[in-house]
Amino acid sequence: MQVSEKKELLKVSNITKQFGGLKAVNDVSFTMYEGEILGIIGPNGAGKTTFFNVISGFDSPTQGKVIFCGTDMTGKNITQYCLKGMARTFQNIRVFNEMSVLDNIMVGMHNVIKTNIWNISMNTKKEKQEEAQAVKNAHEILQYLGIDEFAQESAGNLSYGYQRKVEIGRALASNPKLILLDEPSAGMNDSETIELMGLIRGIMKRGVNIIVIEHNMQFMMNLCDRIAVLNFGTLLTVDTPEKVKNNEEVIQAYLGREEEEEDHAS
Repeated sequence: MQVSEKKELLKVSNITKQFGGLKAVNDVSFTMYEGEILGIIGPNGAGKTTFFNVISGFDSPTQGKVIFCGTDMTGKNITQYCLKGMARTFQNIRVFNEMSVLDNIMVGMHNVIKTNIWNISMNTKKEKQEEAQAVKNAHEILQYLGIDEFAQESAGNLSYGYQRKVEIGRALASNPKLILLDEPSAGMNDSETIELMGLIRGIMKRGVNIIVIEHNMQFMMNLCDRIAVLNFGTLLTVDTPEKVKNNEEVIQAYLGREEEEEDHAS
């Protein structure tokens, strides 16, 4: 893929996030383009989730800018990010356990349903039409994910892999331009991981761009167009999987952490 020919989707400039004297993210800059799957990797404690929180509006940077779809989103709240077209999932699954799978998906539509308080309270024809369309759209998402048979099941009763799909479906329901996936294959077996890879590629073909954090290196190398590598909050490189795999700084970052863990264990 010739990313130079692509349109900028997300640009982060000199992003730093500091907690007291600790810089969890330190002066990170890169550009993501439309039509690519971008991976973010790094050893434990590299600052990946903190970085995700900053670029998705869950936290504000200490310094730097987040430009999404040409708009400066720095310091804006989660709702504003969602309305602009960004959605995310979490390392720890966040489904509404007692709600049905269908209702979990419909929660993600809060920014695309136009019905106002008057229509809801009066149960108008417009409100009924929009509700019916929302239910139809939610079922279509569940069918795409292969879990429509569980539409009326409580989300908390589903297996871990299916709950992941519910969370991804809820993100899709907001009609996003970009989805951030935080450790989507965590806890999955090999067959579920392969299926997830196909699902992410399918989402990309639907016109939704993807940024993904993962510890599963094989998963990332096979999935991503480019990979950004963080180490102690600092960006080491952003490059193709093949070049990242052979980058000496990246190799040292991972090997160095392993050696530290071995020394600590002994």
